Amino acid sequence: MVLTIMEAKGKDAWGLLLVLLLGQLVAFSMAVSSFTSSLIATLGVDAPLTQSFFAYLLLTLVYVPILLKRRQKLQIPWYWYLALAFIDVQGNYLVVKAYQYSYITSVTLLDCWTVVWVVILTWYALGTRYSFWQIVGAGTCVAGLALVLLSDSKSADAQDPSKIPLLGDALVIAGTIFFAFSNVGEEYCVKKKDRVEFVAMFALFGLLVSIIQMYPFNKAQFTTLLLCLFAGFAVALFMFYSITPFVLKMSGSTLFNLSLLTSDMWAVAIRVLFYHQQINWLYYIAFAVVAIGLIIYSLNDHSSDSGTRTTANTEAAAQYQQLPGENNSTGIGSNDSRERKQEEERAEKIRRSRKAIIPEGVLHHFLPPLKARERLMKNKSAPWSMMFLVFLGQLVSFSMAVCSFITSQISSLGADAPFTQSFLSYLLLALVYGPVLLHRQRKFLMPWYWYLALAFIDVQGNCLAIKAYHYSYITSVNLLNCWTITWVMILTRFALGTRYSLWQFVGAGTCMTGLALVLLSDSNYSDVQDESKRPLLGDALIIVATFCFAFSNVGEEYCVKNKDRIEFVAMLGIFGMLVTGIQLYPYQNIIS
Repeated sequence: MVLTIMEAKGKDAWGLLLVLLLGQLVAFSMAVSSFTSSLIATLGVDAPLTQSFFAYLLLTLVYVPILLKRRQKLQIPWYWYLALAFIDVQGNYLVVKAYQYSYITSVTLLDCWTVVWVVILTWYALGTRYSFWQIVGAGTCVAGLALVLLSDSKSADAQDPSKIPLLGDALVIAGTIFFAFSNVGEEYCVKKKDRVEFVAMFALFGLLVSIIQMYPFNKAQFTTLLLCLFAGFAVALFMFYSITPFVLKMSGSTLFNLSLLTSDMWAVAIRVLFYHQQINWLYYIAFAVVAIGLIIYSLNDHSSDSGTRTTANTEAAAQYQQLPGENNSTGIGSNDSRERKQEEERAEKIRRSRKAIIPEGVLHHFLPPLKARERLMKNKSAPWSMMFLVFLGQLVSFSMAVCSFITSQISSLGADAPFTQSFLSYLLLALVYGPVLLHRQRKFLMPWYWYLALAFIDVQGNCLAIKAYHYSYITSVNLLNCWTITWVMILTRFALGTRYSLWQFVGAGTCMTGLALVLLSDSNYSDVQDESKRPLLGDALIIVATFCFAFSNVGEEYCVKNKDRIEFVAMLGIFGMLVTGIQLYPYQNIIS
């Protein structure tokens, strides 16, 4: 009996030593990646996406062949890996970019903001409850990180006049927001599913996302030294992503966060010994405060998790198996109406309490299976659905930004072709969704003339919005698009009798005040910015366009809520293409 206990203690001791060693390897890999990023920035090279590309490439070359050799079905749908990879690439981009403006010590220590964002994210969005001491620990971390910002604001000119430390610090903090989403998803994957599959798919999609984003932003003249630094960065991140799953699996985020503090000490040594720079005394106080805060948070996190780990794991596994996109969900059957009623009651309670970060309408339409929506609103420990919604929202936002950028560039080239731009967009929709609709061979759920009316209104709105770029600026056009909200409220209030609360009117009024400031700004600075522009005319065009968008949006919302989404998009594309084709030639000329 005694020997058995001693053997168990010996195994526990060796296991703890192994975890500590792995944690220090992770910290060392972080220090190496920080050093290479800092040195690359010192050489005047600004290529964060290229750095990430090489790191994801190395991970892909090692882990994807292993995954392919297994010939097993993926345990997690591929689009979750795509979402995680997209989020991680953006976080890496912002943090690597920060080395252009801030110091290695500040960047590595401000990485601890990830802990704070995870607390805020899980508490506000998922309803996770934290103990008093965990809040104290997180608050202590914030105080320490505030000292880092204070240190950088005081010593920026003394250290390096070319640096803008506070800008770099802001980029790191923004990057940690993405890391918070990424870390929560990664910890779930490595604890519940297969680590090799996660790293392989995560790297593969990270590689693809980096390639897509790389060329428009990165321009680097490669030298032997630069190639060596890129290789060093790739190897360091390869170590980090390879070892981190083991640390999270064996010990969780507690020891992982504490281990990363060692990388901050490596950063201090690199800055003093290699760059020969002095470190403000506030930094050491900040490091001590952050370390104390992390210890307080992590110790209480460990004690609160130990008692409920098995139950939480079982529930999370069961809940994940019913997520959208997998085939093991049960049928709704005869309980459909009862469950739907219960779901609507819960959604109404959440809406009234104003505690839900995800609007009920978004949940209703982007997560069609009833069971999945029900679990998302009831279960507060699964982050996947919310991450997917955030990813979809950012994807929509990114597509809008790309459209605005392309339209602005076309306008700057002197081409006045709003109907041609719209025609190509509707043509693509018709070519993709039209065959799907024909393949179904179903009767239309709505008369065709309603789709024609919606398409006509949408075409006029797009034409006016695109035309506005010839006279106004991209920032004004994008912001004035918010007039759509005001028009929708007016339209639904007087035409449909929709009732709005006082706070909704206050919010709409605040939006209108901000948009009035945009008009005031354009009227004051139009001559200074560009004499060829006529901002107020462009602003008027976009406001009229939002009036058309309001009608279009109300009709679209009705269609996707009550009818078939595929049918709506296909018919909108077909009739939009016909309307733009009819209006195309009489009204526009392309200046070559």
